[in-house]
Amino acid sequence: MQVESVLVRLVHNFLEKLLMWFKKDDSNISAEFTVEKSLIKRLSAPIFSIAKVAPREDLKNVLMKVDNGILKFIATDGRRILSMHGKMMGPPNPAKFSLVVPFDVIRQLANIDLSVGYKTVQLSIGNNVISFKFDSIDARSKYLNVNTLPELETFIPAASGIQTVVHKKKMFEAIEKAAPLADDAHGIKIEIFNDKMTFFPPQNQKDAIKTIDVQYAGKPLTVILDINYLKEFLESVTVNDSVILDFPPLAGAPASQLVSRGEDYAFVLLCQWRSDSKE
Repeated sequence: MQVESVLVRLVHNFLEKLLMWFKKDDSNISAEFTVEKSLIKRLSAPIFSIAKVAPREDLKNVLMKVDNGILKFIATDGRRILSMHGKMMGPPNPAKFSLVVPFDVIRQLANIDLSVGYKTVQLSIGNNVISFKFDSIDARSKYLNVNTLPELETFIPAASGIQTVVHKKKMFEAIEKAAPLADDAHGIKIEIFNDKMTFFPPQNQKDAIKTIDVQYAGKPLTVILDINYLKEFLESVTVNDSVILDFPPLAGAPASQLVSRGEDYAFVLLCQWRSDSKE
């Protein structure tokens, strides 16, 4: 299928560029600072869900960035990118740096128990080793310094100007209704028009079609998305009642991306198919 071949090529090129950047290494960072345990868990848990399904071992790492008191974790599996961020307790020294944290460390951070022990995590970086110390655990590993890494978040496109405001719970319930009838090969078809969002499972089984109210002022739009990715996104990174979705087109391809930005995250997902009309 032409669209699929275009998407595969785009993903392949993206992975190759990312791998080249990960190979850059000038391990000269030295830092030590304290971070709230709740912040570390909030950032690492959804990041872990993406990194664990990466198709290549070199992508089972997470980009960690510190930028003037803001801590970021960024991950990709080639089909989606998630950037989680939050404010730290105080400005670290150095104020800005980037490094690649191994997957196994993120797995430990995602499982932090907030009900026991201290409320903070001691983060130490030096001698090419990063350490997260909390309670009786010392999650320690070598890291890769990538201060020269171009902004991975540049792969998250700017807003198209026509956005969709969706109630998170209602969208999740609609997806759940279609979930038993959708799969990775077909995804779920979504039509957006006249402040309505309609979900069609494969073969358009009438008893599983669901329509919800949204805020949307654009032309008719139809997309097909991976249903599991949508559910993970709604479950893990959104804290407000509503989410803002955008569907900017991919340059040179009859396809699209789902983009969403919130107070503590930015997310992009490749759509399997797009049409700017009702199907």
